[in-house]
This record gives sequence, structure tokens and C-alpha cells, in this order.
Amino acid sequence: MKNIIATAIEIESTGLEYFQSLIHKCSYNEGVKSILNMLAVEQKTQLGLLEAWQKDGKPDFPGSDFFISSRNIFYQFKARINEFSCDIDHLALYRFAQDIQKRSLQSYEEALSQVSDPGFVAFLNQLIIRKRKQLILLGNIIDLLLRPEQWVESPEFGRLEDY
Repeated sequence: MKNIIATAIEIESTGLEYFQSLIHKCSYNEGVKSILNMLAVEQKTQLGLLEAWQKDGKPDFPGSDFFISSRNIFYQFKARINEFSCDIDHLALYRFAQDIQKRSLQSYEEALSQVSDPGFVAFLNQLIIRKRKQLILLGNIIDLLLRPEQWVESPEFGRLEDY
């Protein structure tokens, strides 16, 4: 179990460092900066939960307003989708962030099959839920970025789903 926690702490630390470095690169793009900051805060929270578990085995899961705060950012992001000013590829940025979260989720799911302690199983399940929320947000952002690139044959007869 200690090995699982150490690996998870390393993964979360790497993700946190990545998001924090991107926050500095995109400091003049408020929409992207807000999303990256929100993801960094989630990484930091999860890192704190893992460290609390490592210390005394009793982390206190704070309530997460992840989707509530992301909704507001998402609306702002959607309104200003063509105003990007970061010197990075936004689609690549979010896909890489999604990849980090997927790897983290996979490690938690693999660890879940190796653990028998019910308390630790519940702890891992809470972390998995948080990771899935992050993946949903990143997937929605990627969809939002890809939608303008979709070709529509005829506005009269073609119908794309609403977003």
C-alpha cells in the first residue's frame, strides 16, 4: 500500500508541476489560465489527500465545486474561442493534460484491484471519481475546440448536435 501511495504522489506531483508551468506560460490568457489553475488546484488537493493518507490514513475529502466553477469558465471560454493569445497549441495542451489524467486514473484503478483494505478502497474510489470529473471537463474542452473545424455540408440539410 505504501508503494501505491508513493507512486500516486509522484504522478500527482508531476501533473501539478505541469499545470503550474503552463499557468505561467499562459498568464495573459485569462480563460486558459483559469482552467489550468482549476486543474492545478484539483491536483494539489489530491496530492494533499494522498499525503494525509500516507501520514495517518484518514484524509478528509473536501467538497468539490469542480463542475460548478468549470461551467462559468466554460461559458467564458466558449464566448471567446477565437481570441487565443498563448504561444502554445491549445488542443495539444488539453490532450496532454487529458493524457496525464488518464494515466493517473489507470494507476488508481490498477491499485484498486491490488488492495483489500476497505478504507483504502473507499479512498481510491473517491480519487477515481475526482479524476473522472477532470477527464469529463477536459473532453468537453477538446470537443469545444474541435467543433469549429468540423465541416458542414449544407446548413439547410445538415444538422450538428447542439453544444
